[in-house]
Amino acid sequence: MKIIAVSILLLFSLMLQDFVSGAIAAEDFPIKVVTTLESSNGLTESDMDMDMLSAFEDWFKAEYLEKSKQSFMRQGYSEDLFDGAAISTSHYVMRSGKKLGIVNVSGLLKSQNLTVIQLVRVFGLVGDGLATVGCLRLSNETIPVTFGACGEKVNEVFSLR
Repeated sequence: MKIIAVSILLLFSLMLQDFVSGAIAAEDFPIKVVTTLESSNGLTESDMDMDMLSAFEDWFKAEYLEKSKQSFMRQGYSEDLFDGAAISTSHYVMRSGKKLGIVNVSGLLKSQNLTVIQLVRVFGLVGDGLATVGCLRLSNETIPVTFGACGEKVNEVFSLR
């Protein structure tokens, strides 16, 4: 299951230094939203169990850290100076009769104990496809998935009321 929002991570990594230094306020960075739809390859809601959710959470967290490190190094910094870390949570919800997986990742600067980025991915079945809504913003505040830019896209993609 390869679901990518890499371009957004790269865009925000370029602005991260100004955010961390306080030169740019978090409210200057609205939530960015991307969507994907790919074949479900026969996946059903009954296949969406806790093992799948845990694997998806681990993959998403690792993907975030790897892309962050790659971006850091492309900017000319040494890998041993990389100070990124991530914490993640995940759970399933039932909305309008649909089972949706939700994975939240918070990106941190370890040395400053500072949360600098929030990411959330909501995934579920749409027809015979697997849809994902990915939302990101530079902030220490979580991203709501029931309202706002991310919530509106979740409602649209999954045809929720």
